[in-house]
Amino acid sequence: MIDANVFLSYLFPSDKLEAAKRIFRSADDPVTILDVLEEVVYVGLSLNHGSKGFKLKGEIMKNGFSEMDRQFLSNLRAFLDELGIRLLETPNDLEAILDVMAENLLLPSDALIVASCRHHRIKCIATFDSDFKRLKNFEIIGEESG
Repeated sequence: MIDANVFLSYLFPSDKLEAAKRIFRSADDPVTILDVLEEVVYVGLSLNHGSKGFKLKGEIMKNGFSEMDRQFLSNLRAFLDELGIRLLETPNDLEAILDVMAENLLLPSDALIVASCRHHRIKCIATFDSDFKRLKNFEIIGEESG
């Protein structure tokens, strides 16, 4: 399961670019969930515009998507296709997500990733988010992967 920060570190090169490249090169059957990609798109648009929230929405409503936005979305689609990254369905089980939140002290988006992994019997999460390091029964691949 690939988390948003790994996608973002690759698509918007950062100090974690090399680690992200290693993760994508080593992934046997890379998967993610739509909620992760929603975060990737939101952050990508925010970076393109230098704004977020209602200001970002206002800019897009006023001016439409810029050429840079369109290129980013096109690159994201091509990247997902090229690497064969599959989208998995999230569990439609609020109790399971709330249980993961309470058990692991995670915020909802991270809990949804963990609940989705459990639902699909996935044991490996690629992320640079240190909150995942305290999970039991999961292999966490991040900056130190190589």
